[in-house]
Amino acid sequence: MAGTRERVVKTLLDRHGVTYAEQARIRLADRPSALYQLLVLATLLSARISADVAVAAAREGPAGADIFLREVQAVWPDVAPYVDDRVSEGAKMLRLPSSARGLSGLVGSPRDMARLAAALVRVALERGVADEVKQAVS
Repeated sequence: MAGTRERVVKTLLDRHGVTYAEQARIRLADRPSALYQLLVLATLLSARISADVAVAAAREGPAGADIFLREVQAVWPDVAPYVDDRVSEGAKMLRLPSSARGLSGLVGSPRDMARLAAALVRVALERGVADEVKQAVS
């Protein structure tokens, strides 16, 4: 009987032993972005939608993780300074440094870094913000 159980478990793991996190391509690690993606996946899986739809939506979770990390750096100093592609894009549009180190040197605190990151995302995404800032400075 024990041999049968072991074969059942081996077959089950071989054929279906992929976690939902693995299926969503979330690389689990003790890092804020991975844990946030897992949280989003868990939330989606608990909704009244199919697991496949939830996993597909969670695969998109990296953008959500970037948003989370940009915001949480205000109160989670281990994350700061956090800069993602959107922040870098906005910085380049204003001819500011685009690295985390370069941008953090322009502000005084992690809270200000979070505010700067949000503002630079607006520069990257909202038409006219870059021109408005450039005009105000000149």
